[in-house]
Parts: sequence; structure tokens; C-alpha cells
Amino acid sequence: MRPFAALREKKMENNYILMLSLPLVILAAFVVIRMFSKKGGRTMKGKEKNFAGKFERKRYSFHNGLRCWQEQLSTAQTEELAELLHEIEIEPGTELTLESVSGALFRKKGLRKLEMIILRAADESAPIRDAQLMELKQDEVEVILNDFFTLNPKMRLAFEILKIAVASTGKTEAKNTDTDLKKEH
Repeated sequence: MRPFAALREKKMENNYILMLSLPLVILAAFVVIRMFSKKGGRTMKGKEKNFAGKFERKRYSFHNGLRCWQEQLSTAQTEELAELLHEIEIEPGTELTLESVSGALFRKKGLRKLEMIILRAADESAPIRDAQLMELKQDEVEVILNDFFTLNPKMRLAFEILKIAVASTGKTEAKNTDTDLKKEH
């Protein structure tokens, strides 16, 4: 019974480390991408980079009357998203796909939180309400998520880094399990 308690303790420790490192990994990936991106906002060859009118905006008019839009994430939205991803628990060894992340978000009631982060009300005087998001149909949510990755293609890399972090934690746990089992015999 004692070796199993040690295994459980190590697993909890690995999960804790993963939970602490995920937001940092996502933000670090975002910073690295922005630093090395040729399309970044820095000046190039002494010329000023003009972003006016560059960003695409997806507009929505949903069945429940909600009118809103989304575009590429701002820095504040990226930080909010990192915090949200830190809150959801993804089991080590889980393949990170749109379905698995949205499933984890759904289980933690994070899907509406994600929508609140990425969507902006068409009429700023009438903010998006949680009740409106609860009424969205699955097809509407799927369009929002697909557009999110279209508008923020670099976020796919952040999710891939998250996938690697989850996988490495799973490998660490497997090694610890093997080592503990060898010690028992």
C-alpha cells in the first residue's frame, strides 16, 4: 500500500508542476513567436510598420439575437486565455486537439469563459451576457472556435507546446512508476 501512496504523491506533484508551468509556457511561446515573426510590429530597415486595417474581423449574428465579433487576440486576451488554460485540467497523455481542449473547457464550464475572452459585443453599450452564450447552438460554437484558430494561427503553436508539456509530464510519471515498481522487487 505504501508504494501506491508514493506514486500518488509523485503524480500530484507532477500535476502541480504542470499546472504552474502551462501559463508560463504559453506566454513564452507567444513572446518568442512575436520576437522572431517577420510580420511582427517592430520596425524593419528603419521603416515604420503600419498595421491600420491589417487585421481581419469575423462578425456574427446568432440565432438568439447576439451580435458580436472576434479578431486576433490582444495581449490582454492572450493573458486571460493563459489563465483559463491554467484552470482546466488535462490528463497527461491526452492528445491535444480542438475536441479535447474544448471538451476540457466544457467540463470546467470554461467554454463560455473562452467565448467571453475572445468575443466582443457589436454594440459596446450592450455587453455579452453569459445567458446569451449558454443559448448558442453547437454549430455556432464550432464556427467561433474554428474562426479563433483562423484568426490566431500562432495559438496552434501554443497548443502544441501545451501538448508537449502534457506529454513530458506523462513520461515523467511513467518513469517514476517504473522506478518505484523496481524498488518494490
